[in-house]
Amino acid sequence: MKKKDLLIFFGKYRTFPVIPQQLFDLDKVDVIFSTWKTTNTHGINYQLSQKEIDLVYKLIPHVNLLLSDYVYFKNERIHNSKKMYYHWINAINSVDDEEKYDKVLLHRCDMISNWHTILNQDWKSDTLYVQTSSPAEIDNFWVNDYYLGGDFKTVKRFVNLFKDNNDPVSHFPIGNKIIENNFNWENLKFNTFLIREWHFDFISALNDNSIKFITQNKHSKYVRRYVEIHNEAQPNYKIEISNFK
Repeated sequence: MKKKDLLIFFGKYRTFPVIPQQLFDLDKVDVIFSTWKTTNTHGINYQLSQKEIDLVYKLIPHVNLLLSDYVYFKNERIHNSKKMYYHWINAINSVDDEEKYDKVLLHRCDMISNWHTILNQDWKSDTLYVQTSSPAEIDNFWVNDYYLGGDFKTVKRFVNLFKDNNDPVSHFPIGNKIIENNFNWENLKFNTFLIREWHFDFISALNDNSIKFITQNKHSKYVRRYVEIHNEAQPNYKIEISNFK
């Protein structure tokens, strides 16, 4: 029997409601979404409403939604990287049958990408697929934490190495774990757009008009508008249109 592929969304709910409509081929894979049901940000408690939970199932009817309480961490001082690792581990360890899946891809839940291109790729076994442009040297191997993939058993073995990790940043620790544990790796490059709160209405309008943002290039009026919205909201962290293809 042919194995299936698995897409794992992870992270805070944030702008997730506008993301699935922007992605291709979600119906061709199994989907898990690990997110927080309750969170505490700057001392303010927040809980997903039943309406928000129902929306996840409306957008992806076959999703396996894993809701966790932020109190899992109790009173620990933790960094965002540990919260991310928690979702990685929570999602992949929820799968009982390790033989069920071929490829598995961890993917931020507030990001648009051309992830679907992996469906036509032949991946090597015992290999991690990551995005990097750095030399594979300890403390110099920078790895993007937006997404990470590989065969199921390899990814599961890798992410469980982070169970007790609470580094303030994630990029170099991920690279170090790859090297220290002798994982084979390949570079995997997607086109990606993080969708922040200030992009929500813009992407929602694209959804209403059935426009896939990932199909646009830097000459598109939509990409120009995305950059304008970001730079208006974050004048100290501007991005350039030249950053896009």
